[in-house]
Amino acid sequence: CATDIPWLEKPFSCGNFSFASEGHILIRVPRIAGIENEKPEQIQLEEIVIEPSCGFIKFPEYDPPEFQKCYACRGGGNSCECEECEGVGFVEVENDFSTYECECKTCKGEGLVPGGDKKCCSCDGTGKTYVDQYASIDIGDVRLSIRLLDKIKNLPNITLGPVDGESRKMVTFYFDGGDGVLMTMIK
Repeated sequence: CATDIPWLEKPFSCGNFSFASEGHILIRVPRIAGIENEKPEQIQLEEIVIEPSCGFIKFPEYDPPEFQKCYACRGGGNSCECEECEGVGFVEVENDFSTYECECKTCKGEGLVPGGDKKCCSCDGTGKTYVDQYASIDIGDVRLSIRLLDKIKNLPNITLGPVDGESRKMVTFYFDGGDGVLMTMIK
């Protein structure tokens, strides 16, 4: 679940299923007792089609991504809002003639600084970030984010649904115990 999107912080149940999402991936499993949170109104489940179909493909193989130490938490996994820029990543500088916006030197434009007790949202608490945040692979007619594929690659017996045909905004995936959708990238 997402830690930086309030309405996605907890899994929810609707009908016979329980769901979890971090904003770009939605996972559905048979309803889990104890997950009674109602579906957030921002999620339109009727627009999301997760139906078994033919055309499953093996989960793609790709070169492992390169990582670097997270700048926001300096590799510690925790960060807090930068007090200098109040979390926006830039500061205003004024003189007698003009007002300028400059990148905050304290947080280097991230809006976050190391420390605090909150899991760093830049690296999801891992202390590392991808060198190339936009690394992707093309499969059929869609482009998929390596960063998102890394989040689901260890699900048991994962396969992807059809990736050919008309332009797709989401790709279905299936795994032992559930299924879900993954947002695609613009090609």
